[in-house]
Amino acid sequence: MRIQVATLNVWALPEPFAPDVLPRMEAIGDRFADSPADVIALQEVWSGAARDVLLRKAEAAGYREHWYLGGAIGRSGLMVISRLPILEADFEPFNLSGTLEQFDNGEYLSGKGFVRLRLQGSDGPVSFINTHLHARYKRRVAHAFTSHRVGQLVQLAGRIRDIEDPVILTGDFNFDEAAPEYGVLSGLTGVRDVALEYGDPLPTLMRSNAYRYRPTHQRSERRVDYVFVRDGIATALRPTEVDRVFDETIAFDGRAAAYSNHAGVYAEFEAEPVAVARRCRLSSRAIELAASLLSDGREEAYQRRANSRTYAGVGMACAVLALAGERTEVATRRRFLKRGLRLSAVAAVTPTIGGSLMSEWVLPNELSAFALAERRLDQLEQLDQLEQREEDLDGSVVSS
Repeated sequence: MRIQVATLNVWALPEPFAPDVLPRMEAIGDRFADSPADVIALQEVWSGAARDVLLRKAEAAGYREHWYLGGAIGRSGLMVISRLPILEADFEPFNLSGTLEQFDNGEYLSGKGFVRLRLQGSDGPVSFINTHLHARYKRRVAHAFTSHRVGQLVQLAGRIRDIEDPVILTGDFNFDEAAPEYGVLSGLTGVRDVALEYGDPLPTLMRSNAYRYRPTHQRSERRVDYVFVRDGIATALRPTEVDRVFDETIAFDGRAAAYSNHAGVYAEFEAEPVAVARRCRLSSRAIELAASLLSDGREEAYQRRANSRTYAGVGMACAVLALAGERTEVATRRRFLKRGLRLSAVAAVTPTIGGSLMSEWVLPNELSAFALAERRLDQLEQLDQLEQREEDLDGSVVSS
């Protein structure tokens, strides 16, 4: 069995948040007809009009099967088109999905998660997963939301742990191979980096990209878009080709442009029988690292909760003082003072409401999500240890 896959972050935000959206979707869709990929994973399809263009082009190119969630913003932004039959589809939203304080970056309302599609290959089923992790926003916060991405990876690891099919995991992971998240992912799931294994790990965020190029600021090139693979119980997938795709410069009205602000990744696999069926063991180093980063994220959320409560308390005190001061009357300025103090009271109540909302509703959800991720990590470790003991016991029985 041969299977060919591709992944691309298409950057289809509603304009004006991304430029040239519909012309770029037309250009991406025009490439579908010549693509050898059996299945293509797309991210950031956050425009209904963009989705319609991509679907129309995909169907014309022979991609008769597809998956996406209805709507646009808040509906994950994920889309998959396939020439292989889709046997099952299951989407799971991430429990850790950004912070309300960073509302304008869109993560909190994005609905990000991962979709697992069970595809019918020529010699058996393959589980294909498309995901998009929390972005870095390192210029805003020093921690770059590392703990949020680790929580998302723990959730993903728990979901795919018991899959017996070969697994192909694709998407925009928002970390490079030097990041701690990279080690957490490989150590908790057993997936292999296909481009690194094949020997061709090219960056997907490129200085030459027309939408990223700035004459006065040369950004570093990074690889954040990946194809990972994990062998199944009975079938292994061996990469036979890996390439960077959708990386050319194109033009609109004589102006330099690109398909997206990311490049895509293409990979081709050959299936082989597994000689000895066994599950991948978890890395103790990955477990320790994930536990430490989740703890850091939980403590940071606790601190933000304390700050929000303090903010709310100060706002309430100011509101009480302002409303109490409304009784103070000075004959010559009576009307002026009343209006001014009322406005002050309202202004003081506004941050109080916001602080109370953050500290008593939003942040507890984030804290609960971190706690859930820590419990899931413990469960993964316990199950792995149990399976290891069972394998050791089976081995000792056979040898005796």
